[in-house]
Amino acid sequence: MDDKIDGKLDEKIEDEIEPSTSDSNYPYEIFKRRMEGLSAMEKRSAKAFFEWKVPEKFIWPIKGENFVDANLRRKRNSRNLSLVRDRNRRLNKTGESKSSHQKIKIYKHGFKRSRESEETINPQLEENIQFQSEYRDQESEETKNQRLEEDILYLESSGHDSDETQICQIFVKGHL
Repeated sequence: MDDKIDGKLDEKIEDEIEPSTSDSNYPYEIFKRRMEGLSAMEKRSAKAFFEWKVPEKFIWPIKGENFVDANLRRKRNSRNLSLVRDRNRRLNKTGESKSSHQKIKIYKHGFKRSRESEETINPQLEENIQFQSEYRDQESEETKNQRLEEDILYLESSGHDSDETQICQIFVKGHL
């Protein structure tokens, strides 16, 4: 007797969950039938549901809820889910990948600044070079020699023996 009642209850529950329109009630067939009945927007939501395991309450309208409210709720929840996924993705990054990402970001920022600065600095450099050449033309021989000697002393005291410093020393000594 109890088995008959349980069987009837199971049949009622199955009827409420999925009306049987065909002989096949396998989960894949049920899913296929449900997907055919959905609009394009709902199909995208259903795919998101199965790919990301989004809770069903976030996608389909709740009973008694109109379509506009359901759509707003779905958008709000999908935004929240994407924020959570992004945060988890950032937290799961290793230290190496974070540092390499920062290096790339710094390099790109520096590259942009260098391109901007070339346009603004080049005229200033040309003005400075022209001003220095005019100033040095007006210098007397004594002040030129004194400045060149100071340059030699500075280069010798710096202790760098690179090719550039040696070339500079030769150049400065040649002008004395």
